[in-house]
Amino acid sequence: LWGVGPATESALHQLGIRTALDLRNASPQILERDLGKHGLFLQKLARGEDSRTVDPEWNRKSYGSERTFSRDITSLSELESVLRELCIEIAESLQNETKRAKTFTLKVRYSDFSTITRSVTLHRHLDRPEKIDEIARGLMIEKTEAGLRPVRLIGISASQLIQNGDPEQLWLDLPEFK
Repeated sequence: LWGVGPATESALHQLGIRTALDLRNASPQILERDLGKHGLFLQKLARGEDSRTVDPEWNRKSYGSERTFSRDITSLSELESVLRELCIEIAESLQNETKRAKTFTLKVRYSDFSTITRSVTLHRHLDRPEKIDEIARGLMIEKTEAGLRPVRLIGISASQLIQNGDPEQLWLDLPEFK
């Protein structure tokens, strides 16, 4: 439920509330006593009552795709194949929205559930699947232990988006002046 973090979850559990149905049926007096107005607000959310306005005009900040495996993967070539599929998904999403991205973030969750992210920010925005795949594979091979440690999940996201046609800062690779 939105608005329930670890501390609120713990407080709700101490009250015997573990589901939205429990929260919906809880005593408002007890919720207010133990959680204040936030408890009453959460109860309204559990009942489907929310007077906040909905803004349908929001700008997406990133696109992401990930895959959780039913078994741990140790084969680098198998991970590369899955990563290629994810990169194609990201590229298609960007192209469908006529956007390009500048920052790409790789996510790897190992078999012990430790999770790392590695990212790179480019000088230029792009949306081509082969370039995104090249970047993602480079991050995986050079910056993770994939292939050495079993992997449970792999994902890629694209951020720092611009709309095609928007102005873009260009970079020149010039020797530094001393």
